[in-house]
Order: sequence, then structure tokens, then C-alpha cells
Amino acid sequence: MYHAEIDFRYSFGGKEYVTPAASAYGSSSYSEMKRKADARLVGSRHKIWINPKDPNDIRYDAGWTFGFFLFPLLFGLMGVVFWGSA
Repeated sequence: MYHAEIDFRYSFGGKEYVTPAASAYGSSSYSEMKRKADARLVGSRHKIWINPKDPNDIRYDAGWTFGFFLFPLLFGLMGVVFWGSA
């Protein structure tokens, strides 16, 4: 499983930070993760989410993903199957 890890340089509260951030999203495809990393080249601008209590705690790919819905969907389907067989 591949994950993208990218160093972000940003300002918060008048202070400069450089923080590495790993993607919450993983893939078995190296080329897909390389494409995600290449989309964030040095000097480009991107939206990040900063924890105001700890400015080194950042997220850059927060949002809905397939994995977010996978387990509830699987458990829901299992419930329907077991309920139907009872």
C-alpha cells in the first residue's frame, strides 16, 4: 500500500512552519500516489487544515473517501444478509 508524504511550508499566527504530512488515502498503485504527490510541486498553493492548538498538526486531503464509507456499507450489507437468512 502506497501513501503520499509531502512537506508543507506555511505561515500561521505570524510563524513559519515546515511540516511533513502523510495522506490519509492509500492505494496499491504507485503511479496514482506519485500523481497525487506531483500535483503538489514546490511553490504551488493548496488548501490545508491546521489544528490551532498544534499548528504542526495539519491535514491536506481531508474529506470524503471511498474508505470512509466502506466499513459501514459492508456491515450494513452483512446485516441485511443475516436478517434475511433468519
